[in-house]
Amino acid sequence: MKKIIVGLVFLALSAGPGFCSAISVGNWYDDQWNGTVGTAVTDDTAYTGSLLTVVLDPGTPPWTFSGPAILVVTDLYVDGDQFEVFDNDVEVGTTSTPVNDGTTCGDDPVGCTGSDWSHGTFVFGAGSHSITMTVIAEGTGNTSGNGAFELTSVPEPASFGLMGLGCLGLVLGRRRFRRKGEI
Repeated sequence: MKKIIVGLVFLALSAGPGFCSAISVGNWYDDQWNGTVGTAVTDDTAYTGSLLTVVLDPGTPPWTFSGPAILVVTDLYVDGDQFEVFDNDVEVGTTSTPVNDGTTCGDDPVGCTGSDWSHGTFVFGAGSHSITMTVIAEGTGNTSGNGAFELTSVPEPASFGLMGLGCLGLVLGRRRFRRKGEI
């Protein structure tokens, strides 16, 4: 029984993802650029959006984390901007093609997820990640703008294993308790 408990404690300590630097799970971060297509996206200031979403300053890119995660990127304010996303200097994809008709959504990333605004979802496996972004399309008349990104966690296989072991422990414990009660 002691070996099972020690094993469960070990799994519990090793199951969670480790996010280690400027960006962390569950937060929206603001980014900006000033310039033409091809300009690197940089950090911006923290604020609370019009729908009360807290948006943090991610610090200077590259933005790093370790472990599996899902990165969601969206354009803010006026539609028309599109991004190319890189991990460790290797392109992982681009956000969707925006409508570019001058529609505005404000400064809150939750409100800027409609089909007019460019957005993308990128899944990263376990390991060390260094994220950068470049502007590949700008809305009409734009030479600067803002976007936002959020990192969410991906359940690791070890988490499912730990949950299964916990359920098995409950079943075995209940059986043992019933046997003692019957004697």
